[in-house]
Amino acid sequence: GINAEYGVFLITRMSNTNNQNYVPFSLGCPSTSCEFIAIAAVQSLFVSNTKTLETVLQKKTEGDVPFTSLSFSPDNFLFAAAGEDKVIELWDTLNWKSVIKKKAHKRPTKVQVPSPKPTSTGELQYTVVYCDKAGDTSEFLVVIGSDGKFVGEKEDKDKDKQSAEQDRGKFLLGHFSWITDMVITPNQKYIITCDRDECIRISNFPNAYNIHCYCLGHTEFVSKLVSIDSEHFVSGSGDGTLRLWSITTGNLLQTIFASQPSSLSAPPLSLTIPSYPKKEPISASGSSKPSPAVFPRSFCNKNQFLVALIEGSKMVQVYHRDRTESLSLYQTWEAEDLPLDCAFDSTGTLWIVGQATLVKSFELKEKNFVERKEHPLTKHLLSSCLVEGSVLIDNSSLRKKIKLDKMK
Repeated sequence: GINAEYGVFLITRMSNTNNQNYVPFSLGCPSTSCEFIAIAAVQSLFVSNTKTLETVLQKKTEGDVPFTSLSFSPDNFLFAAAGEDKVIELWDTLNWKSVIKKKAHKRPTKVQVPSPKPTSTGELQYTVVYCDKAGDTSEFLVVIGSDGKFVGEKEDKDKDKQSAEQDRGKFLLGHFSWITDMVITPNQKYIITCDRDECIRISNFPNAYNIHCYCLGHTEFVSKLVSIDSEHFVSGSGDGTLRLWSITTGNLLQTIFASQPSSLSAPPLSLTIPSYPKKEPISASGSSKPSPAVFPRSFCNKNQFLVALIEGSKMVQVYHRDRTESLSLYQTWEAEDLPLDCAFDSTGTLWIVGQATLVKSFELKEKNFVERKEHPLTKHLLSSCLVEGSVLIDNSSLRKKIKLDKMK
């Protein structure tokens, strides 16, 4: 997806009055209110309290290289961050203390912490999953005690004892090329991975050696995956299309030419897996010139909205999922400056991180998204998150990086 190397990441922690619930709203997980926002701007990570405007966590990567992924566990306890320095670090969100710091074999592109599973002793066992640019996906287990305190990392009995930093986790699955994104379905039945070579793979989880199916049809690198529910997901690509897929069958359900404003209507519903294309991609306008890449960023469960960004464009696109479970363009507008990332929180508010304005929020009013200019977070984040000497890079760098990597 749009890694922090090429933009920024925006994540919220949600909570209610009874139990604190931390959710990465870039994945559209539901909760009652937004309490915290985390932003990784190139090599700097900031987590701020939305109510007190206090910065509760501030972190830089080793060697001042960019962060690539952030993730909160759905039940509050763990926050994970990964960077180009190959470091994957976890924090206990009750006190924001670092609890695990591991060194991956290759640079990680995505880290995700799905819901934990209870053990027979009353502890909670978390599976931290990450993928990397070598094409591998791995996992390691973390245990939280019945008192809510961090116990430690669960050791793999089949391996010799190693230090936490040397043990890179258990191998789950592999691609032949750089994995650009990864999603674990809400029911934790499948893990979906995609790569720079147009391939999307759906595997059983956690037994990922069992391949459920492939989703083939994109003619350029797959940029981003967004989970809609346990039965559907959306992919974006350098071919300029958004595609809606069935997880159960692997069938392509809908194609939207998102990077062609005059051709946003989708072709008829497809109920068969398309043949893998061998020729140069042709855009909706009929031109052989490569279309700008499209990046689906977040899905709002509350109002059934999907937000997407276009490579090198200020355009923001919002799609609505109707009763037939298909997507249609709902609203589009041009941002003041280049949007680097965007996401919905559980209340339906849309947050957009820009190259200059940094953070803006939009609310649905009278059936249209309208900017909340009075939001106090904008000024706070602008003053606290700007890093001297840092430069935010636009989305087009992903295409350049992939082309350079293929030449090696």
